[in-house]
Amino acid sequence: MQSESEAQVAHGSALPAELISRVPPSEKLILNFVLSYIEAERLPAQLLVNGGYVRDLLLGKKPDDLDLSLCLRACAAEVTFDSVMKGIEAFVNRRPDLNVSSVNVTTILSDTSKDKNVDTAKAHLLVGSPPERIEVDFMPTIGEEQYDEFDRVPLRDVRGTAEQDALRRELSDIRTR
Repeated sequence: MQSESEAQVAHGSALPAELISRVPPSEKLILNFVLSYIEAERLPAQLLVNGGYVRDLLLGKKPDDLDLSLCLRACAAEVTFDSVMKGIEAFVNRRPDLNVSSVNVTTILSDTSKDKNVDTAKAHLLVGSPPERIEVDFMPTIGEEQYDEFDRVPLRDVRGTAEQDALRRELSDIRTR
């Protein structure tokens, strides 16, 4: 029988309570704030925690930064990553009860010269009382990637599913045996 700390974590499954308890209170406020925005706007969007943040939780470390992905696949075509980020920034004034006093979003647009053709955003939030400044990286989930024979930078579907996004990432087993 596995203890809760040894509980298996699999793609698509909920995190065990022990891992959720490791999420710092200020970051729980941020997650609640973003989820409240999605609900208030009636967006059929999915919010996902990813990257090194999840790795650190699994390893029992305090995460360095919060990485979030938004799956907009089920949203109307006019709902874009940029429009959602602008909405989150404005939402702070509508819901002061969520204990987020400021949101400043910097969108980093696609830049093929840096091998990127996906919009990402860095948000600085003031959370809690007294306010703590937290930096959050947002990006859309990425689906299918298509390569042009003359360009090594793929064209990316920014309305991919969470599973497509996870499966497209490069993972290599570095064991030499």
